[in-house]
Amino acid sequence: MAADIDDGEASRLYAGDVEGARAMFDAACSACGLELHDHLIGDSGDSLRVALCGPGDAACTLVVLSGLHGIEGHCGSAAQVALVRRLADHDGPVRVILVHGINPGGIRAFRRTNADNVDLNRNYLSDHAALADVGPQARAIGRLFSSRALSRLPDAAWFAVFVASVIARGGMRQVKETLAGGQYFDPQAVFYGGAALAPELQALNAALGPLLEGARPDRTILFDLHSGIGGYKVPSLLANGPSLLPMREIFGMPVSDGHAGEQAVYPARGDVIRGLKTAFGLEGACGVTFELGTGPAARTLLALRAANSALVHFPDDARCVARARAQMLRAFCPQDAAWRGTYVREAGTLIARALHFLTTRADADV
Repeated sequence: MAADIDDGEASRLYAGDVEGARAMFDAACSACGLELHDHLIGDSGDSLRVALCGPGDAACTLVVLSGLHGIEGHCGSAAQVALVRRLADHDGPVRVILVHGINPGGIRAFRRTNADNVDLNRNYLSDHAALADVGPQARAIGRLFSSRALSRLPDAAWFAVFVASVIARGGMRQVKETLAGGQYFDPQAVFYGGAALAPELQALNAALGPLLEGARPDRTILFDLHSGIGGYKVPSLLANGPSLLPMREIFGMPVSDGHAGEQAVYPARGDVIRGLKTAFGLEGACGVTFELGTGPAARTLLALRAANSALVHFPDDARCVARARAQMLRAFCPQDAAWRGTYVREAGTLIARALHFLTTRADADV
């Protein structure tokens, strides 16, 4: 679906801000005759946009999400625009639902979180308070990111403190479990999952509820566009829970469970795909997270630290905010035409395979 897009063309699908990304998405949808709907996000003045393609009573459903982590919405939007341009001729028995820019505030600010420092992919829970009671080791790790004094340290000095503290407090496994997997005890630290369902996810529920009514788990694929995990320009797919559908067959590549088991990237709590599957009776649906790697994990960690410090401690320091934005771009959406082209092509190819599989499955039911 996107294999014919070269790096130059793909780069032109990336906008410099959320308004530009939304305008490009809307223009592509209008040109292809896709149905558009807006869903307001609380009282922020922002909204998420939903585009629909295919019959409402289709036997199969493909949902493609972008911008859950704001900074990653820049590349997710580009992939969705490329997809829309190829849906003009889609008239098969599959309903395609595109949710664009779930976290517009985060896209605008070049950070993963929303304005309240909530990581939306750790937020889809029914009981946040139950996870807020943690021990002193976890709180000490959280303070490495939320301490105003430590936030003033240069990266190299802070990283040395971080490594020493982690070694003393159970190693990286403890960091994965108490931070990367979602933490609910420190609103000023990274990977904060919030104290209640965020307005962005309330809007997502309202948007998808009527559209997923009657959808069957064995005929539904949910595809979430992300970036940052893995080697530079290396694509991967992470499964979000068990699937009734054969994921290896669908995507033609290994799909690892990034959130459970020995190979887990992080034991995530409150991720959106699992939350949607539970909320709408779609347990067993194929839910995957697409990632295109940007390199060393340490670079990503330092970018998250910079963005957190800028938001929590120095929001009025223009130089601090600019440095944080630059680090976040390098860590999640590099300004490299080859990387950006690879993102659009790889995501497009995998989405095309999902659409083809569902079309074949629907045709076989006739």
